[in-house]
Amino acid sequence: MKIVKRTLGVIIIFTSLFCNFSYAFAEEGYHYHINPAYIHLAKQRSSISSKNTIKLAVAIQCYSYDDLKNALSVQLKNHTQNFQIHMEYDFQFSEVGDILMQVQNEVFSDDDYLANSYVSYSYSWSGYNGNVDIDLQIDFLTTYEEEQAITQRVQEILYGENGIIDLEMNAEEKEKEIHDWIVLNVEYDTSLVEHSAYAALFHGKTVCQGYSLLMYRMLDIVDIESRIVVSDSMNHAWNMVYLCGNWYHLDVTWDDPIPDTPGRVLYNYYNLSDSEINDDHILTVGYPTASLAYIEGVCGSDPPSLNIYYRDYDNDGYGDPDSPYETSSQPSGYVKDNTDCNDYDSSIHPGATEIRGDGIDQDCDGSDYLEFATFYLQSKILEIPSVTIDDRNMQWIMRATERNVFRLIKQIPVTETVSESAIFNLQTHILEIPSVTIGDRDMKWIMRATERNMFQLIRQIPVTSF
Repeated sequence: MKIVKRTLGVIIIFTSLFCNFSYAFAEEGYHYHINPAYIHLAKQRSSISSKNTIKLAVAIQCYSYDDLKNALSVQLKNHTQNFQIHMEYDFQFSEVGDILMQVQNEVFSDDDYLANSYVSYSYSWSGYNGNVDIDLQIDFLTTYEEEQAITQRVQEILYGENGIIDLEMNAEEKEKEIHDWIVLNVEYDTSLVEHSAYAALFHGKTVCQGYSLLMYRMLDIVDIESRIVVSDSMNHAWNMVYLCGNWYHLDVTWDDPIPDTPGRVLYNYYNLSDSEINDDHILTVGYPTASLAYIEGVCGSDPPSLNIYYRDYDNDGYGDPDSPYETSSQPSGYVKDNTDCNDYDSSIHPGATEIRGDGIDQDCDGSDYLEFATFYLQSKILEIPSVTIDDRNMQWIMRATERNVFRLIKQIPVTETVSESAIFNLQTHILEIPSVTIGDRDMKWIMRATERNMFQLIRQIPVTSF
């Protein structure tokens, strides 16, 4: 027995030493990068910003390169500032830095807005061949909440009650409306502090990056393809716009007078060719060729056949009214309906079964049915002409009002029992006619007895819709 214990002890000690040695010899790596467009900002923000930092509680598991790319894309688009990734597939530890750079470049090349929305990032990793833990920290110009506010505000500007976009407009006309709105409502930040589309919309000022980011976002929502051109040698950014088969340069920053002049819009840098903008801009490689001079009316007088679709995030067939998308064909994940009141829950939409009294509006009619049912019943009994209800909900409303009727009955002074006059007593009490009272022991019976009478009262309400 002693020999067995000694053997086990040796095994435990050996295993412990082996694990500690393995951990001690794990390899490590680190990479820090500053977005060239924001070198001056990165110096002011000496460390990764902690403002509204979001940190994931659990590392994201990635078992292939595609998993890694998808994970990075999702977290960047959500503006997650601190997250961890566990990478486990066939690769050499010495390749990790190159893999991270490659996947990041691919994500940014697919989204100019995203590529110009971060200030700096750092990656640190440790592990072995085929098994690595990565810690990522990213400093964005804006938070996730601010990006959501941008989306909502842009949709209001474009398609709201006083929206600037009309469905009959062609791409050329939409571009001009957006260009003019930005020039008229945003001014150049001569203090060089504000750099985002959020600052442009909510602070009323920004620098060239903010102008180009806002232009990109607004053009994207009206289905006009665009790019953000960054010239490091100029420390400047502007847009390129694809109109009816041709690319053009659009520098809305330089079309905005300095100092800001209310009501004045310039068109000196509106839809220029490469040769035209090259007079005072330094072009860089990697962008489309703008070979033709712009001629007003290039898109023709007949607008394309376009429709507005709405995002259906929960795939319940009902779209989010605050997420319009105008295009000639229905995109994946969008529908023509725009009546969903919660596009993140597939059990909530017009026509859904309402759960009475839970405080949630499942069928998007504006309120929970229990509240409506009580109000309808009382309005009718008190002869108050107010609202009408749909016939299909009669039986449900009858059941839903039981609880409220019981509360009403409980308010009647308890002095004597008059079971035979239960319905009369209930009605006279609601109508505040002092007559008879009822006993507490008959309350539940009265609640059941009044059900049929309640239904008859409700049936008298004009049947239309609400």
